[in-house]
Amino acid sequence: MDFEYLLFLRGDVYERLVENTADRGKFDPIKVDWSDAEQLSNLIHQRVISAVPEGKEEDAWNALNPVMNDKRTAIEVMIGASLMRPRFLIDLAEKALSIAVNRGHPVITVADVKAALEKHSLYLVTDFGLEVRDVSGLSENIFYDFIGEGQRLTPEQVTEIVRRRASDLKPNEIVDLLLWYGFLGTPDARGRPVFIYNRDYDYKRLEAERDRLGEALVYYVNAAFLEGLRD
Repeated sequence: MDFEYLLFLRGDVYERLVENTADRGKFDPIKVDWSDAEQLSNLIHQRVISAVPEGKEEDAWNALNPVMNDKRTAIEVMIGASLMRPRFLIDLAEKALSIAVNRGHPVITVADVKAALEKHSLYLVTDFGLEVRDVSGLSENIFYDFIGEGQRLTPEQVTEIVRRRASDLKPNEIVDLLLWYGFLGTPDARGRPVFIYNRDYDYKRLEAERDRLGEALVYYVNAAFLEGLRD
């Protein structure tokens, strides 16, 4: 049976393309979004064990995955900093491995992982801004405006920050895009930060939760960016 299809490698490009068209909602896309931490952990695990001799799989995995100071494994911490993007997670694991090798360590240490997370945070603030610009039209320097502002911000503080950046977009539109890209999050019922990937990339769900907060609304800057935003 012949059929026609269009493949998008990035869901954000697809969403931006059809968002304001009359065909929105008429398509039935098959999405391969990564919102499950266990999926991402298995992704790295399979890459590691496929590259070692039989019988050495567990040793290789443990060498890459030390237990951190907060009792989480290194992979769990890296997944939390990856914005649930496989490419970011793979890059983080490669950074940690490279740092360990260059430091002469036989296995990846907690310090190696922390150094990789710091480098990754700086990458997010710089190069990730270019991706945001290419898709949304926002300035690639938008993240720099949050340097030194902290993690927990009121709506008024966020509006004032984004207003500094000259843009064709209104401040509320910029805030919406920052939510959409996972840079900003909102609190859940327990007051914990929730980002778009925690809601299966359902922006309307995240937006509805935000609206229900009313005067209790605050925004959280994603912890993955914080090291790169320090004064």
